[in-house]
Amino acid sequence: MSETFSLKIIARKTKSVSTESHLFIRINLNNKRKEIGLKIKVENSKWNLKTQSLRGTTEQVRIINHQLEQIRSKFIKIHSDLKFQQGSYSIDELIQLYEGRGPSNMDYTILKMFKIHNDKVKELIGIDYAKATYQRFITTKIHVEDFLKTRKKSDILIRDMNNGFLKDFDHYLKTKKNINHNSSVKYIRILMSIARLGIEYGWIDKDPFFGFKQHLQEVKRGFLSDEELNLLETTDIQNERIAVIRDMFVFCCYTGLAYSDVSQLTKDKIVKYKDGDYWLNLYRQKTDVKSNVPLLPKAIEIIEKYKDHPECDITGKVLPIRSNAKFNAYLKEVADICGITRNLTTHLARHTFATTVTLNNDVPIESVSSMLGHKNIKTTQIYAKVIDKKVGSDMKKLKEKLNETKN
Repeated sequence: MSETFSLKIIARKTKSVSTESHLFIRINLNNKRKEIGLKIKVENSKWNLKTQSLRGTTEQVRIINHQLEQIRSKFIKIHSDLKFQQGSYSIDELIQLYEGRGPSNMDYTILKMFKIHNDKVKELIGIDYAKATYQRFITTKIHVEDFLKTRKKSDILIRDMNNGFLKDFDHYLKTKKNINHNSSVKYIRILMSIARLGIEYGWIDKDPFFGFKQHLQEVKRGFLSDEELNLLETTDIQNERIAVIRDMFVFCCYTGLAYSDVSQLTKDKIVKYKDGDYWLNLYRQKTDVKSNVPLLPKAIEIIEKYKDHPECDITGKVLPIRSNAKFNAYLKEVADICGITRNLTTHLARHTFATTVTLNNDVPIESVSSMLGHKNIKTTQIYAKVIDKKVGSDMKKLKEKLNETKN
C-alpha cells in the first residue's frame, strides 16, 4: 500500500475573542489524522484559507508566515528522515520527534548509519549497484565493528568521530587485518562517505573528517609475457579439472574479462557481425559499462571446445564455470604444471590482455579502454606497460625511418 502524507494549517475561532482564531496543524498519515496547536493567534479577517497563510505585508504578518513555513518544513524533514530510516512509522512517532520527545538527532551512530545505507543499497542491487559493491559496504561495516571492539565500544556517535579515529582505523587495518595500503584507503573512503550522509540528511552539522586526505599508491601490475602465455596455452594437461581452469584463464587473457564477467557469460552474448567476425556484447558486472570485444582466434577456439559440454548445455554459459575460490586454488596447480612462477589470478589475465595481447601489438589505448569497459581512460593507462620488446621494435622502425631520410 502506498503511503499518504499531508499537512494542513487550520484556524479555529477563539471562545474569548470572536475576531481571533487559534492556528492548528492537521497531520494526515495513512488515513490517520491528528492536530497540534501551534500557540499562534491571528485575526480572522487576515487568514487566507486557500493559501493557509496571513494576508498583508506588515512585519508581524511576515514573521507569522515565516513561522508557519518553518513548521511545515520541519514536519516534512522529519517525515523524510523516518521514511529513509524505517520505511514505515506511526503518526505518534512523527509528532514525538517534532515536539522533541523522540531520539535526538545527535544520537546517530556510525553503525546505525551503515545499516540504513546498506539496507538501501541492497534494495538497489542490479539497478544502481552491483552485488560486489554491496559486499564491499558490508565488509567495511564488519571491519569498523571489529575495530570498535578493540576500543571496547559497541558503536560510536558520528559527532564523536574525527581524523584521529581514521588514522587509528588505518593502523588497525594494516597491522591487525594485514590489509595493504590501497585497500585500507578504499575502506576508509567508504567509512567517510557513510559518515557524510549525516550532513546530507541534516543529522549532523559538519563533516567529522574535514581535511583528512589519503592517497592511493601506484601499483605495479604484473602480466604474462608472450613466452609465458604461449607456455600456458601449449602445455599438455591431462587432468580435465585443471585443463578447464587453464582454458578459462587463457580465455580471460584473450578477452580481458574479469572472473565476475566470464562466470556470467552466456551464449547469447556472442554476436556475429555482418563482416563475419564474432564479438562479445555485454555489460561489465563491476561497473555496468558496456564492453564490446571482438573475439580473437584463441578465444573462439576455446568457445568451440566447450560448446557441447554438458554443463554449458544446462546453464547456457559459454564455459563450464567453477566457483571463484576453486578457480583461484586450481590456478596454482595450473602454474605448477606449466612451469610458471607467477601467481596466476584473473586480474593477471586481464592485465595480460591489456598489455601483452593488445597494447603491445599496437592496439590504440582508446580501443583497449573500450574493450575493458573502463569509464575513464586514466584507468586504462595503469595497464599501459611498455616492455623492452615493444621499445626495441619502435626504435628499430625509427632507425629505418631516419636512414631513409638521410639517403
